[in-house]
Amino acid sequence: MKKATKSPKQISNLSLLYIENNASLQSELSIHFQKIFQNVYQAFNALEGLDIFQSNKIDIVVTDLSLINKNSFEMIVEIQEINPTIPIIVLSHKNSDFRLLETLDIGLIALLEKPLYLPDLNKALQKVISLHQPKLKPKAALIKPVKPRPIKPKSNIIQPAKQEPIKPKPTIVQPIKPEPIKLKPTIVQPTKPEPIKPKPNIIQQAKQEPIKPKLNSSFNILESAKSKKTIIHCINYYKGLSITGSSELLDITNNSFSMKLNKSQFTAVLYEKQIMIKIDQHTIQAKLIHIDKHSNIVTLTNPQLVNYIQRDNNNKRIAVDKSFKASIGFENTQKELIPIDISSNYITLETDEILDLKVNDSVELTIGFEINGPSSLVSEKKFSKAFATGIIQRIHSNNQKQTIIIKHQIQKSGQNIYKKYLQEREISIITEFKMKMKTQ
Repeated sequence: MKKATKSPKQISNLSLLYIENNASLQSELSIHFQKIFQNVYQAFNALEGLDIFQSNKIDIVVTDLSLINKNSFEMIVEIQEINPTIPIIVLSHKNSDFRLLETLDIGLIALLEKPLYLPDLNKALQKVISLHQPKLKPKAALIKPVKPRPIKPKSNIIQPAKQEPIKPKPTIVQPIKPEPIKLKPTIVQPTKPEPIKPKPNIIQQAKQEPIKPKLNSSFNILESAKSKKTIIHCINYYKGLSITGSSELLDITNNSFSMKLNKSQFTAVLYEKQIMIKIDQHTIQAKLIHIDKHSNIVTLTNPQLVNYIQRDNNNKRIAVDKSFKASIGFENTQKELIPIDISSNYITLETDEILDLKVNDSVELTIGFEINGPSSLVSEKKFSKAFATGIIQRIHSNNQKQTIIIKHQIQKSGQNIYKKYLQEREISIITEFKMKMKTQ
């Protein structure tokens, strides 16, 4: 580990939790953290780290990725469920989990490679410290008002001399006699008409020149990015899991373009059959038409400019598994619908019939799902139920199908098991995606 010449100034009102299996690195870095933070908590495994996090007010978490007693991804997800805005810095050797975490958008402050370069860690810590620092109010000016001194009249004042008014002299204007204007006769010479030259055939000219196809604005943006060799940011989702990466454009034709992707991004594009790319302030969505598995090159078509707003950790939509059931109650009617995805505050449902529902209607929700049993020694699933009230936010109808998005409030008795299902489902999707990357 390389030492830094500078470290952030001590911030006494922030506390840090450091989770690390390696005892020597734990000791060395903890001494460094104590120079910056007044409260530094140490944990040597994932379970101990979770226990300390739940029992104390922690402002920042620094953790190794290879932990014992519990999967590190699982621990991070559980910490974020307790506090979705907690800043997390992950340290790891460059293994397969590190490369996956590089592309997962799970709200990390930084992902730093081991052996650790301390200035990079200090930079990440300073970023967190600056976010917690209160904005300073401008101090009021401490300038005392100066009392005006009375002006004393001066003794020797020279009175201005009186000036006599100037009488204007009368001016006599002599009338000007107009002189007669003599006109010279002009002789107009007849001009010979010029012969009319036949105009060239415009229709024939148009046929000879090839017509260039007009590119839409998306292609113009792509062409500009290719000529400037701009790095393109790629965005995809795998069952609600956000997959990000960067790429460069390889080729652009009249109706398609190609890019080389990293393994995780390539896997996500195969799942969604499309991609979103960010170029400067623009977001373009395009459809997949061809893949090259040997080189991870994808060819895409129909690029369209779209409005894209990234969801925060509180509202990330996770696809449900087959065990998840949902029904809604409205106007003394109970309907079982097909659940699509869920978050802490929202649920998306689908139905094959058009229901008499409108935006802002209130509904009752009954949801059921399988979660892991209480024993960690026996792998068993337990079916649980939760009840909620909800307000319809959006309704989309298409091809005799209706998609309904509901903002819900889970009843207190079911909040813990619902949160546990969200945690287990997200961890399951991460594990599933890791397996897909290996088999693609």
